[in-house]
Amino acid sequence: MGSWGSGIFDNDAALDSVGEMLQWVREDIRSLTDQRCSSSTAQHLAAAIGVLLELDERFFRSGDGLEEIQAAIVHQASGVESLSPRAGEILRRVVAGDIGDSSTTKLRSGALRTILGGYLDGRWESSLFDGEGATAFATKFVAKLAEIVEQDLEAHTTDLLDLAGAIGLVGLLLLVFYP
Repeated sequence: MGSWGSGIFDNDAALDSVGEMLQWVREDIRSLTDQRCSSSTAQHLAAAIGVLLELDERFFRSGDGLEEIQAAIVHQASGVESLSPRAGEILRRVVAGDIGDSSTTKLRSGALRTILGGYLDGRWESSLFDGEGATAFATKFVAKLAEIVEQDLEAHTTDLLDLAGAIGLVGLLLLVFYP
């Protein structure tokens, strides 16, 4: 495992675990293109997009997964119309390929930046996490995090460096839902 700093995410194991979660979020978004349009499903989609926006804005560039995200938004268009004006605006900008400055950059204190490291400092937009569908997504997200952490803990019980992925996921939970 490589490490380049003292932050929670300044090592390969933690970023690999985060990458696994981001892949799960992308698959979740992809699955929404097969679901019936509803406000709850649109809220779920908005929350999933909010997590990607916060953790890795690369997904909003052409060729890096943007097309899958756009397809899900287009498929859920009637539900997207029921979102808050701000959330709807952000999702419409994603479809247009212009995420630009559509949300507020999350500012972290120097101390928090030191604890976390220099990664995963994307944008936070609270309007993307409103509603029952967003809560349902958050519940699924936390359950998946817990599953991966449990697997990591079972596989690596003696080496703290090997546990860095699990520790990183606990940090990810706090980072995403308690900005």
